[in-house]
Amino acid sequence: MKENLEQMAKQYKAVVEQIRKEREQLGLEISNTLQKALAYQGSTFNIQPFQNPEGIEGSAQNWHKVYAKETQLCQNCKTKISRIKQNGRSTFFCPSCQK
Repeated sequence: MKENLEQMAKQYKAVVEQIRKEREQLGLEISNTLQKALAYQGSTFNIQPFQNPEGIEGSAQNWHKVYAKETQLCQNCKTKISRIKQNGRSTFFCPSCQK
């Protein structure tokens, strides 16, 4: 019984550590993506495109992997990109890669 509890405690600690690492990686990826979006000065998809105060349109849409690519194939796994609507807004995702 004691060995079983010790094994469960080890497994729990390993899972907690894995979650911590994944959260840290996610935080870094979010930060990198936001910094990249700022460097490219936003996305332009609307009828009235986004422009910065100097009138320059953003170009971040050039590195989007799934946005507005419904029915196209995912670059990673070749699964068809899906689209769902949430409160009148579209969300695009790969049902295989982005679970």
